[in-house]
Amino acid sequence: MPHRDAAHDASQSDGTPTGITGPSPADLRRIAERFGFDIDKDTLASFVDAAAGLSESYRQLSEWSHELDALSPSSDSSRGTGEPSDDPAWAWTCEIQESHDGPLAGVTVAIKDSIAVAGLPTSMGSWLLRRDSHGVIANADATVTRRLLQAGAIIRGKSTTEDLCIGGSSCTSKPVPVDNPHLPGRSAGGSSSGSAVLLARHEVDLALGADQGGSIRIPAALCGVVGLKPTFGLVPFTGVQGLAWGLDHVGPMARDVRTVARALDVLAGPDGIDQRSSSRHLPEAVDYLGRDPKGIRVGLLTEGFSLTEAGEGNYPGSTEAATLVRDMSGRLIDHGIYVEDVSLPWHDRARHIYGPLLIEAAVLNLWRGYGRVTADIGWAGDTPIDAIISGLTEAPNLASPPTQLVAMTGSWFLDQSRGRSLEQASRLAVELRQNMNMALEDFDVLIHPTTAPAGIAGPLTTDPVSMTQESLAYFHNTCATNITGHPSVSVPAGTVDGAPVGVHITGRHGEDGLVLLVASLFEEILSR
Repeated sequence: MPHRDAAHDASQSDGTPTGITGPSPADLRRIAERFGFDIDKDTLASFVDAAAGLSESYRQLSEWSHELDALSPSSDSSRGTGEPSDDPAWAWTCEIQESHDGPLAGVTVAIKDSIAVAGLPTSMGSWLLRRDSHGVIANADATVTRRLLQAGAIIRGKSTTEDLCIGGSSCTSKPVPVDNPHLPGRSAGGSSSGSAVLLARHEVDLALGADQGGSIRIPAALCGVVGLKPTFGLVPFTGVQGLAWGLDHVGPMARDVRTVARALDVLAGPDGIDQRSSSRHLPEAVDYLGRDPKGIRVGLLTEGFSLTEAGEGNYPGSTEAATLVRDMSGRLIDHGIYVEDVSLPWHDRARHIYGPLLIEAAVLNLWRGYGRVTADIGWAGDTPIDAIISGLTEAPNLASPPTQLVAMTGSWFLDQSRGRSLEQASRLAVELRQNMNMALEDFDVLIHPTTAPAGIAGPLTTDPVSMTQESLAYFHNTCATNITGHPSVSVPAGTVDGAPVGVHITGRHGEDGLVLLVASLFEEILSR
């Protein structure tokens, strides 16, 4: 009988997993040659024996996991399954309400389609997950989904995302791109594009987004709504498909700051699963909105304005967008707030630290670690990672150009640097965080335009070259706080020729409420 490949996951005829078989001497000899190891015959035999012992551990892992699978909750058929939608902003529509009481009773919600809702498919805007159906059916709710339902919210469906949530435009989502609700033919931002659009169209009161480099705040800015990336770990990520463990955030979006604050109070706090989740006790965000803002110190981050202004050549209107944010920020003094320019050169460096972190972590996770490089940190919940890995292996050409760009460039630089760039980026990330902390000793919040180099929405395109450029057009000002973990929100600052402009507000770790208080002042200024 021919020897099975050592990586083959065997199973019985009834589908029960039996574990991974151990390698033969020939298997280990081939691997030794690949590594350049010179192994003698006796040592090799001892390695085969050791691997045989490890095979029992792999068999037990598979068996015990199968037992847990049998005990896992099946999707709740009483909810109803809903239906797919022809509207580009909706991936799936439904009507789910499990409680009529609670702080969010009657609030309608769109859930980003990278977040598990039991009984509904997850497709993440990708043909890779839609190959055989509408997506992968979740058996369990994400922690954030469950908390919203327990608080009385009504889930109206799942909102469209960029392909695998990779990209800052709204160009790559399948089956079709998502139009800007204010300017058809322009980008809605990404990757939480559908969530922002549905809010702007008043189809829901609240939406969830996920953010690895700006994916909540970018579409919020381009669509004229509010989007919060909370303090890292404040809101559990369990049941949300991630990309890079240290960059992953999930948070609320709405048309007004108060609804975002109400949602944050429901969503925040550890769930006992996500080991990123903080047990820090915070004053309720809604309570912050009633505080007197007098005496708050605001730093206008000059590098953030410069990064947006630098986009004017390719993205006309960017300079005007930066001027609008500066003028609106100056009006904060009417509320007794101190406003002053501040320079933080490390903010300009952040995009160069972020790029290697993101692309190399994505390659390690999706293409080399089979989506499980963080398996030692904690179970992710009911996410479609198996289907993503299968799709990337069996039908790679279904991936969007930005996803292919990440795979190719990440692989190249990872091989060239042999991991040194990841170590360097991680060390520099600590310095970035410390420098931001020092700036936030002198100021309570830091402010700049949300998007850069494009300060306003660019064209919606399906051309592969333009699509890739558009996907990279917005993240220069948002990625810093994904690296540092500070809370940051985008709130509308007005429009430039009908295109919404966002103002980005960052505060100290754990002071999400203060960030939202300052955001509420922009709402008040804009309403006058």
